Amino acid sequence: MVENAARRGAMVCGYHVNQSTLAPQAYLTGAEWNWEVLYPRFVKMLAAGEAIPNFYRGGLKEGLVKVSPYGPLVSEAARKACRRHQGETHGGTYTIFKGPLSDNKGNPVITAGTERGSTDVELEKMNYLIEGVIGATS
Repeated sequence: MVENAARRGAMVCGYHVNQSTLAPQAYLTGAEWNWEVLYPRFVKMLAAGEAIPNFYRGGLKEGLVKVSPYGPLVSEAARKACRRHQGETHGGTYTIFKGPLSDNKGNPVITAGTERGSTDVELEKMNYLIEGVIGATS
């Protein structure tokens, strides 16, 4: 499916792991879980006699998410802007999800004046594609 999208001229972003090998010419980047940070953190918790939480949140700032390598379609200007925003995210001065945002059917999903950080539990309810994204969730 990903490679078919690439053949149609679509651009591809990954999630959970580096998926660049699935569509090497169309891949932009993605968000990967950074298990090298999370598992040692859990081991330290266990060694200290602490329980591992059932629900553990974290993003770029906490080191639990990392950005996949950029693909060939990502310009140097875009890479620079992404690195700047990553730094702002790490520093706590940038929020990714800011309203007003609508889904790709025109329905408001985040109202004007609302900000949702990457670890906001409300984002777990995301069952839509954002305005401008072609496709459907089901």
